[in-house]
Amino acid sequence: MAKSKSKITKDAVSQPLEHCVYVGPNVPGGALCAFQTFKGGFPAHVQEILDRTPAMKTLFVPVGDLAGARMKLKDPRTILAQTYKATVKSLAGKEGV
Repeated sequence: MAKSKSKITKDAVSQPLEHCVYVGPNVPGGALCAFQTFKGGFPAHVQEILDRTPAMKTLFVPVGDLAGARMKLKDPRTILAQTYKATVKSLAGKEGV
């Protein structure tokens, strides 16, 4: 019988279980960079950013959807582009989110 390599915690349930990429703007101070990839969850500092700014979760897409997400970012009518623009505004003049 195979044993599970990782345990699912309460925190892990709210985190992505697949490989994803952040398609949003850079967060000042290097806390989160555009096109940074994650697998199996987020580090604590990224989770803190998402807890403070839940809309930014929209800016994490599966790696396989990256090309489509980049197209959506160019269309101002999409939720992805609107979230990106709102994130840029909220980051303006801040050291962090």
